[in-house]
Amino acid sequence: MYSNEIQNSKILQWSLGSLIFVYFIVFYAWASSTDVTLEAIRLFKYVCPPYFQSCESLYFLNALPISYSQTIFYMCLFGILVWSIYLMSEKAWALVQTSLIPIFIWHTANTLLLSDFRSGNYEYYVIAFGLILLFLPYKEFFLKLTIVFFYVLSTFAKIHPSWIEGGYFTALKTGLPFFPYWSIPLVTNAVILMEMVASWFLLSRNRVLQISAFSLFVLFHLYSGILVEYRYPAQYYPFYLFYLDPGIVTLRHL
Repeated sequence: MYSNEIQNSKILQWSLGSLIFVYFIVFYAWASSTDVTLEAIRLFKYVCPPYFQSCESLYFLNALPISYSQTIFYMCLFGILVWSIYLMSEKAWALVQTSLIPIFIWHTANTLLLSDFRSGNYEYYVIAFGLILLFLPYKEFFLKLTIVFFYVLSTFAKIHPSWIEGGYFTALKTGLPFFPYWSIPLVTNAVILMEMVASWFLLSRNRVLQISAFSLFVLFHLYSGILVEYRYPAQYYPFYLFYLDPGIVTLRHL
């Protein structure tokens, strides 16, 4: 955990800062939510994951206007995140990792145990990035490989008529921004091909292939932000710094 990897890598230092930034974004939404509060139990508005049907037994907070307990709790987490930023400025990387452990535990518990409302794909990405940066060795390689893995994994959800035929977007009154209706099936299938195949070139030792794939995904996320808003690109872009560093470990045979 406390290796010299982060100390010796500007890219990992930026990635750690990116992780803190993402936690700020996540907790901003959760601080006012009633999904995992005692009030949710009283109103029968909680939904436990299928594998942990007694999740409400772990609830201990209440949101406003019932109580200040949840906002107090999240302001404590806010303080930890701010403290972590200060430690980064002091280059105390081991202490940064240590201070983020309770943040990681709370986020992971919320995502996997406390509510089925918080098990979105964005949260799984945060868990993976946090696990690698805080606990695993070979952080640079595994962060890079994880991003590609998530791209490939996302194509499984797209192998469906709503994507292959473009029906999801053609059914919308607004369609796809900047694209005519007739081109929507071409665009959606191009996205499937890009995520399934082109993502692997992000790991290439060939800089032309790697930078070409990098540029393609940067443009894709800029465009997709029009549809999914800013959290997805804000969460991914900082970790893309890996692909601008020719010294990062890559798969040798691509």
